Amino acid sequence: MWESSVWCALKVVLGLYLLYYLYRISKFIYEMWILPVWKKPIDLKSTGEWAVITGCTDGIGREYAIQLAKKGMHLILISRSESKLEEFQIYLSNEYNIKVRTIAVDFTNIKSSYKTVEEGVSGLDIGVLINNVGMLNGYKLFLQDDYQVMSDMVEVNVNGTVLMTSIILPHLVTKKKGVIINIGSYSSLVQTPHMVCYGATKKFILKFSEDLRREYANCGITIQCQTPSFIATKLSRIESPSIFVPTAEEYVASAMKTIGIHDVTCGYLVHDLMIATNRIGEETLPSFSNYLTSKYIDSIRKKSGH
Repeated sequence: MWESSVWCALKVVLGLYLLYYLYRISKFIYEMWILPVWKKPIDLKSTGEWAVITGCTDGIGREYAIQLAKKGMHLILISRSESKLEEFQIYLSNEYNIKVRTIAVDFTNIKSSYKTVEEGVSGLDIGVLINNVGMLNGYKLFLQDDYQVMSDMVEVNVNGTVLMTSIILPHLVTKKKGVIINIGSYSSLVQTPHMVCYGATKKFILKFSEDLRREYANCGITIQCQTPSFIATKLSRIESPSIFVPTAEEYVASAMKTIGIHDVTCGYLVHDLMIATNRIGEETLPSFSNYLTSKYIDSIRKKSGH
């Protein structure tokens, strides 16, 4: 009798677990494949004439600039290297026949550049802000890293996004439309040893995006946080792309299809599958799941030469 009762209870528990994971799988299928069928991405050009992009001379930021230029949007490019900005400005203007403004600022001391940025965007019909600028100091143990470098990382990744948002958001609120895309990271969703400070700054970006979206939910503004895993860019120091590590061009082409559909997304299906698998693993076999994550990061460290 006692064994029968235990077996019945066990079957109930297993049944509930099965229903829960069927729900999770169904939710993922709905969000990734069914929702995009009837809910279309936002036409970014319809939000305004100009887009503001930070960290735009390399990687994801550069590709966003190119993709938006192809749509005919005028661009305000904000980055540190004045020579790279000028070179990119000439290329975009000539190639896509658009207006391009540049603002050279040092994001490691972004507070001093508030007025420079504010004056540079004044009077323009801005519809899109892409907070892409970011800093990653390789893949090191916390005690092996330099404090000043970590402090700069917090300044660039966190304060850079907050400052740019505080300048551009009023423009969008006044118009009651616009899009803000904050480039977060896979590291904000999983444990990432050897990337402690970087992951923490990206966790801030995720929380900042989610709560900002709730505050301005009735203002017609789309605020999305993209949380990609590793991408073959100068930042990640990975030169060889793969199905798990797309090029910046592949990533941006995929991520742009999610704007207005998902509030938080990796922006790339394989990365979303990786996150979904990791979350299920953490709920069922956390030690094994964390082990696999650590091994994955170790493989990336080796590819990047660390």
